[in-house]
Formats: sequence, structure tokens, C-alpha cells
Amino acid sequence: MPDLMLQGRWGGDLALTATGDIATVDGTELGVERVIRRLFTPQTSYLWQPEYGCGLLGRIGSPTPARTILGLVRSQMFWEQAVAQNPAPQVTVDETPRGSGKQSVTIKYQDTSSGAPMRLSFDTPNR
Repeated sequence: MPDLMLQGRWGGDLALTATGDIATVDGTELGVERVIRRLFTPQTSYLWQPEYGCGLLGRIGSPTPARTILGLVRSQMFWEQAVAQNPAPQVTVDETPRGSGKQSVTIKYQDTSSGAPMRLSFDTPNR
């Protein structure tokens, strides 16, 4: 089922079509939006799904070890319906420069709807 399309994926406005209608998204792009929403939504934000989300945005600027970020992302990826379980998603977290608190997260997974290999990457910069 299509969902509303966001500009910039997270924190963006609703996207519009060329005719001014609200754009929708489905397929692999819907899966990408779902993964990002899950990773950036704070834990316990959804009353009826307290295990949903890992709140990566709330950890920006905090001295969160890379292995903690890795574990949070990996565990949430296994909950997401858009992510194939086999092969398992690959998650890497790099901190550059070491000790800076600025982390780069890269996620590789297979989309369940299309079977296409997917790659997401984003930074969790320090404040």
C-alpha cells in the first residue's frame, strides 16, 4: 500500500507531484522510508508498539559508543518488514576522527518486495 512521500526522507515536507497532488511512494522507496523512520523514531514513542524505534537522532552529540549504535541499528533492522532476513542486513558504524563522537552508519540489506540490494548511509554528527 502506498504511503505519503517525504522530501529529504526524514524531517522533510510532503512531496508534491507536477500537478500539485500529494505524492505517494511504494516499492523499494517505501521500504527505505520505513527503515529511516524506524531508526530515527525515539524508543517508546508509539504507545501501542513500545519496541518500535531506536532514537538515533536523540543520541546525536552524546558519547554513545559505536558498538551501541551498531547493536541498536542491527536489532531494529530485523524488526522491519521491508528488510529481508536472509541474507542478514550488514551494518557498519565508523567514528572519524576516533573519539570525536561523529559516526557514519552504513546499512546494506535486501528489499523484501523486489529482492533488490539496498544501501543507506547517514552521519550522526556531534553537536
